[in-house]
Amino acid sequence: AEDDAKYLRVKVTATNGDGSTDAFSVATAQVDPPEPDNTDPPVISGAAEVGQVLTTTRGTWTNAARYAFEWQVSDDGLTWNPATGDGATTDSYTVAAGDLGKYLRVVVTGSNRSFTVDQESAATAQVTTPVVPTPEPTPSPEPAPSLPGLAQPEAAPAPVVVAPGITVGDAFNSANLNTSTPAAASDVLKAAQINLPASATITYVLPLPKGLRLVGGKLVADTPGTYVVRVKVTRKNGKVGTRRVKIKVG
Repeated sequence: AEDDAKYLRVKVTATNGDGSTDAFSVATAQVDPPEPDNTDPPVISGAAEVGQVLTTTRGTWTNAARYAFEWQVSDDGLTWNPATGDGATTDSYTVAAGDLGKYLRVVVTGSNRSFTVDQESAATAQVTTPVVPTPEPTPSPEPAPSLPGLAQPEAAPAPVVVAPGITVGDAFNSANLNTSTPAAASDVLKAAQINLPASATITYVLPLPKGLRLVGGKLVADTPGTYVVRVKVTRKNGKVGTRRVKIKVG
């Protein structure tokens, strides 16, 4: 390591009874440092929603002296192009309106005097628009007391039906998931067609959006509307990630 950026040559000394003579080889090229190596890729944090700020770590590197960042965008998660939002070459990126419906990732470049190595992060979920909380329903007025000779008010409307056999206050119903009991996190992800190994442990990330609550560790909707929940996925190898799942109730 002490030879980095230096030159090397060898001296050969020939000796006989009359004395010694030195001869030197031609010098080598300048000694290169080792190539940078990434052992843990960068990790993106934040909500993949238009207007939100995503941040990234640079990951774990050895033999890197400098780091550069490039945020990239993709329609299908396979072909990637440079992103155009603010901070596209820094460790913080503001999700642009043009990113809606697309995927994002960041490429961190570690370099030294002689080598440059790229390492990409995992892709985000598809970019969505920020979720607007569903307003609280207006409570029905209490019926007036019954008095002889006075017209009586109409009866209160029937409960809002969220799905066949499910009313507001009972378990929610999402695409491809029909159940009359509260749904576990694994059921929600299965309904959202997010494939995970059976060994993964799945828990909800709190706080939940307004209008959703946990009952016995399962999810219940109080009002119809569209919600986005986050779940934490712990794989068998100990790695932890989060997934965002959109749930439509009603």
